[in-house]
Amino acid sequence: MRKIYRDSFWNFKPEYFGPLLPLIEDDNITDINYNGEAVWIDDLRRGRYRSDLRLEPEFVNQFCARIANVVSANFNKFDNLVEAETDTLRVSIIHESAARTGHSVSIRKTPAVRRMSRESMIRSGYCSPEILSLLANCARGHMNMVFCGLPGSGKTELLKYLTRFVPPDEKVITVEDNLEIHYREINPGSNCVELKVHPELFSYTKAIKAALRQNASWIMPANRADRGLSGE
Repeated sequence: MRKIYRDSFWNFKPEYFGPLLPLIEDDNITDINYNGEAVWIDDLRRGRYRSDLRLEPEFVNQFCARIANVVSANFNKFDNLVEAETDTLRVSIIHESAARTGHSVSIRKTPAVRRMSRESMIRSGYCSPEILSLLANCARGHMNMVFCGLPGSGKTELLKYLTRFVPPDEKVITVEDNLEIHYREINPGSNCVELKVHPELFSYTKAIKAALRQNASWIMPANRADRGLSGE
């Protein structure tokens, strides 16, 4: 069991997660979402389901305030969105003034592991053996590839799976707004540079231009809307 809340970026005690802590520590749970009334779970085994867990308003308010405090952000009707992330956890909260159904909380886990394997994808019906072989050969052939789909559909996990077909001596530069690929960790010994963009300091355009000048064999730009895998 990985204690994913223990991260050098956060001074956030485990007990601050309150009744959410068992969900945070469950490796099979990938997403935890609170819509102001109910907690919905995305589970690798059970899919998406509504949890029986009930969050008290006092806890929700306190949790939101603590997350905002961690990133030194205001959280009120004027600053109605707060986001925080660690190496393995991403939190997004919308204030109740904008989400009229109550505070909306989304917690996504982004551990440095490959959740998908050939066997699991075929067994679950995620991908047929023929399509999977095609994608693997596209990666081996250095073809440009773009992954798009609904949130939680497995775009990043498919990308992480396909990185196994990239030779370790080929330089890979990942470009992300939230570091979720963990290329170096899932491909130990690989030639990799991980770039994190910033809307004001280091844009996607600037990052990709820089990657092209860094003699990259592969550039993997990714954001919350889509995941890209491209090879030169």
